[in-house]
Amino acid sequence: MKTEIHPLTDERAVTFTHASGLGVCVLEKPLHTYYALLGTHFGSIHRDVKIDGVRYALPDGTAHFLEHKLFDLPDGSDVFTKFAAIGADANAFTTYLSTACLFDCTERFEEALEILLRFVTASHFTKETVAKELPIIGEEIAADRDSPAEVLYNDVLKALYKNHPVRRPILGSRSSIAKLTPELLTTVHRAFYHPARLTLCVAGQTTAEAVARICDRVFPDPLPPPPAVELLPAREPAAVCKARTVRKWNVTQPTVAFGIKLLPAPDEDVPRTAAALEVLGCLLFGESSALSHRLYREGTVSGSLSFEATMNDSFGHLIVFANTDHPEETLAALKSALNGFETPSPEDFLACRRMELGDLFRSLDSTEEFASDYFAHRMEGSNLFAYADALSALTTADLTALADRLKDPTHMAEALILPKT
Repeated sequence: MKTEIHPLTDERAVTFTHASGLGVCVLEKPLHTYYALLGTHFGSIHRDVKIDGVRYALPDGTAHFLEHKLFDLPDGSDVFTKFAAIGADANAFTTYLSTACLFDCTERFEEALEILLRFVTASHFTKETVAKELPIIGEEIAADRDSPAEVLYNDVLKALYKNHPVRRPILGSRSSIAKLTPELLTTVHRAFYHPARLTLCVAGQTTAEAVARICDRVFPDPLPPPPAVELLPAREPAAVCKARTVRKWNVTQPTVAFGIKLLPAPDEDVPRTAAALEVLGCLLFGESSALSHRLYREGTVSGSLSFEATMNDSFGHLIVFANTDHPEETLAALKSALNGFETPSPEDFLACRRMELGDLFRSLDSTEEFASDYFAHRMEGSNLFAYADALSALTTADLTALADRLKDPTHMAEALILPKT
């Protein structure tokens, strides 16, 4: 077992690899709640894969569909009932990079963790259960397609990326999930839900030794190795797919998104770039930024600007969102702010860096946020403590260099949703 103590916070992370191959991280927190997350580096972008040398073009939405079906039990019941019976609250999520199942509780933690480990690593897919799930996920897809925010987000991703599967919705489409079969789901589960491909993050008043004993109970014997897996990357050009996309819809106010694509370089320092991108976004487009205040004060936008900064070892971008009755003026202001960025004042830089560090350190007081953030950084090819170190070490020169990378107009795209006239 390896213990990592972060010097800024004194937080402890004990990591080890169980005999089953399961990667484990225990975040020892003297709190009254327990939180456990068991996930795999298999998300919606992992569509083109090789499993034991056989190439599969997985339908859009495969990872999310599989997440839903993990909770089914052979007797027709579901795992939520088992968790509820011992006072635990279970959930799951699928992102572009990963899928995870989780629970939180205040007691009977060891029982809940055993349930989690057993059901995630088991599979029992039938034609009947797959068919039963299609209309349920179909309703989720329909709800997303009725959401202006979701539609705008998907539109700007499609504009930014030409080939990368991040341009496709996590849920897939009704037609894509209809292609899923029990046989394909079993193959994918066998490849990505073997313990050796899973990461368990636990936070709470427990110990690594206690977690290891539960793993021993669930996986008492040596397991056969997992299938060989190769995630085949998309060939994505640096330039955007489409500089501008406009959608007319049943909305009362226009909404706009301004995106900049930032593909990771082969030698990218992911935590450092991610930290710089977050602080740069805060400086330029955060709720407290000078631009956000000015556009709101002038009546150009309704409410504050918001942004998403994403950087991992597969893709990266900075996207700014605004509700506005003046879409062209707003987009021009967003571009101008980026293109005019030089060296920020020390006061503004330190304020944004302190804000990001404050958010990070506050999250460490929550078992849920601590474990979730640790897992997310693992899936991004990073490390939560390394990200904290990168934030602390960030300089104004780092932001200036990053801004220069972002100023290429061929890396920019905009998406608009306008009211029907």
